[in-house]
Amino acid sequence: MGAELYMATDPDYSAGQAPGHFKGSLSGRQPSLPVKAGHLAMGTWQSVYLGEQRDHDGARKTLGTLHGDGA
Repeated sequence: MGAELYMATDPDYSAGQAPGHFKGSLSGRQPSLPVKAGHLAMGTWQSVYLGEQRDHDGARKTLGTLHGDGA
């Protein structure tokens, strides 16, 4: 589902991405954020951080999907 495999011979693939892949596996890639009445429903001490684990290779795009019961 959206995962791409890169051949070792792909000139656009950088072998130096291993540290970023490892860090990403520790932090996860699919956060779930509670929304209530159009606002984030988080506690006083809760925060959201989005971090890039790579040192190079350009920008990324993000996509958010809202699921709910409409209440």
